[in-house]
Amino acid sequence: MNTRRRLIVAVLASPVALAGCKVRTINEFPVAHADIRFSNLMLGATALDVREGSTIVWTAIPIEAVTGSVEFENKEKTFTLVLSGSAPVDLANVKVTLAGEQPYTLFAYGTIEVPNALMVPDTTTNPGGGKFQVRIVDVAGGLPNYDIYITSPLVAIDEQIGPNFANMSPGSASVSLRFDVGIWRIRAALATSKSVVYDSGPVIFGEGANTDFVLYATGAATLPQGMRLDVNEGGTRAQQPSTVSTLKFLNAAVGTGSINAFIDGTKAIDGLVYPSASGYALSTAGSHNVTIEAVITPGATIASLAANLPSARESSVLVYGLPGAVQAVLLLDDNHEPASGLARVRFVNGVSDGKAYDVFVNDTKLVTALPAGTASAYANFSAANYTVTWRDPATGAIALTLADQAFGEARVLTIGIAGTSGQLASFVSTDR
Repeated sequence: MNTRRRLIVAVLASPVALAGCKVRTINEFPVAHADIRFSNLMLGATALDVREGSTIVWTAIPIEAVTGSVEFENKEKTFTLVLSGSAPVDLANVKVTLAGEQPYTLFAYGTIEVPNALMVPDTTTNPGGGKFQVRIVDVAGGLPNYDIYITSPLVAIDEQIGPNFANMSPGSASVSLRFDVGIWRIRAALATSKSVVYDSGPVIFGEGANTDFVLYATGAATLPQGMRLDVNEGGTRAQQPSTVSTLKFLNAAVGTGSINAFIDGTKAIDGLVYPSASGYALSTAGSHNVTIEAVITPGATIASLAANLPSARESSVLVYGLPGAVQAVLLLDDNHEPASGLARVRFVNGVSDGKAYDVFVNDTKLVTALPAGTASAYANFSAANYTVTWRDPATGAIALTLADQAFGEARVLTIGIAGTSGQLASFVSTDR
């Protein structure tokens, strides 16, 4: 685990508040307090402690949780994020000069391999009668920049509409915008595109609400998850699940040739050759019927799968098996950001004759007897070129060698095997 501590400078709203307090007399320096709440959105950090100086303020805060507020004097403070446990580990810290009578939210984000912290002052101005205010906080560490659209629910994201906030990057917060109370929809598209990768669906905002709408990472390479954190006491503080999911396909069905893939009858992938992997196709989270056809026999389903696609996550469908016995299985992908200098790799056994294989990287056995139709856990590697071999678990005989394979820095790879004994083939998918 990379446990490098990072010093993250807080995001402060203008005007900048100076340390200290208002001077009532030449000898009087009254204390004004700041209120701080904490939200753990750090992937892999199942529980975090927060320390201010040498004092533990919050203990064992679970992932996707938000605490109540704690008062602090308006002075310079340093908050340290600590991985909870018998041997606690400092992950990141943030130093900030607090303003009196100002609420803040402290975010833990990124991953335990690439930890980050962000402190943002919350908006407290009254939006006025019939109005609410919302801003975007992007703590989707390791994900791309986004354009943000806040619209009525039925408005299409197309070339006729521009974003409310453009090119937002991880570790940033927008200004607050004021809207009429009612039902609204918040969407994030990849910056400079109209490709929506987060969709809140309809959200009701009531009069007087001041809301931090937060985007954060849950294991995808491009898809953020959302959370609504109202500043108002008694307001909504809960996940706002994305309606977006994505799916890619791995064609390991020997003897079938190229395939087409459909999600609920709509073609998602066209002419995927054997053996290879497609790119990710956008879909919606929830239950879907996935069907596979051979290109040479359009209209004839050769495999099907009832797939429950998770919100804000990427998945793969492995298609494998001999003609007449083709199967499709769903694999959940984990494409979170690798630590600096590393790649993350998993291995997929897509052979069609049911045989298990050991997987070696250079001379080290990484996986023992990986069954057909399954994927290994992910493993971290220093970025470099490697030789991958698939071997018979009983005899140790090499069944297939993939030489000089690049495990690139910051990449997430799926390396698969397809075919039958004596006629094996490999395929590589760059998932991130």
